Amino acid sequence: MSFDPITLAATIVGGLALAGLLGWIRRPRLVVLVPRSFSYSRISDRGQLVEISLLNRGFKTEESIEVTLNHTMRYELLGADSQDARVEGNKVQVPRIGPSDRVTVLLLVENGVFRKDDIVQCLSKETKGTVVAKLEEVPPSGPQRVTIVGLFIAVPALLYAASLGIDYAFKSVREDSASAVAAAAAKIEEAKTPIEIGGWVVPSYYKATSGLYQDLASSKLQVKIGATSRKGDLVTVPVMITNDTSRVLNATLRMNSAGSAKRFKSFELSTSDILIVPGRSEMRSIRVVAPELPADRIDRTIYVEVFIRDTEGDSLALRAQFEAT
Repeated sequence: MSFDPITLAATIVGGLALAGLLGWIRRPRLVVLVPRSFSYSRISDRGQLVEISLLNRGFKTEESIEVTLNHTMRYELLGADSQDARVEGNKVQVPRIGPSDRVTVLLLVENGVFRKDDIVQCLSKETKGTVVAKLEEVPPSGPQRVTIVGLFIAVPALLYAASLGIDYAFKSVREDSASAVAAAAAKIEEAKTPIEIGGWVVPSYYKATSGLYQDLASSKLQVKIGATSRKGDLVTVPVMITNDTSRVLNATLRMNSAGSAKRFKSFELSTSDILIVPGRSEMRSIRVVAPELPADRIDRTIYVEVFIRDTEGDSLALRAQFEAT
């Protein structure tokens, strides 16, 4: 097992950061707040009214809280929101303050002008308090610190999770798109690949769109090239179409070869309006040029096309080629 100093350093730093964070959250926090003082009062012409608040911002109950004030002044307790609060000499004493709780006392101060600096110290059984003059200087309570830390952890975690979710979503979309494109490409490729039935080549899209394709596949519709006859360079090619379906069919027959266009007009190489009623067969023949041996093979190749449609608009196209002998 290899030693990785970076991993070790990261582990130590992470542990120290976690320990510091937990310590910051759990640390006792006792605060003395002097938010206001009143210089004029009907109670005493020589005195000053001072409000002092003791706040426990920690998780534990603070006990035996004692606030020591400037001993050169005289202090009298006029009011408090805790019946246990009392003033003895220059000390304000409160037996206990619960977590996230506060105790406020109203003092009459004589023999001087009371300021924040006249609070000498604040002690409890567990900790030493801090003195502040503004509410915004009061640190967050324990639950608030937990919320703050939670937000610092949760927000980046949520953002990271959101980024992962977005990446996963885009990845899924890309994969789905790639799959869809692949499927579409496969279908296109399949559509481009012709099907051979009985020596005839049929475009594959007829398989899903044409009822005549099903008739051809089940032999209810038959198209056959008969025996050819030759006279010199001219070859006569017969084609028989048999209709065993329940529909009336109309067919067009075309043929060609390398040398036929030079000898024949285009209409001489095709015949149309071949009507085939149910239960009947029709044969048509066309002459094409196909030189005898030893002519090139390409010159002896004959190309045959048959286009069939019924009265309802259904159609089917067939192609074939062969070498004349």
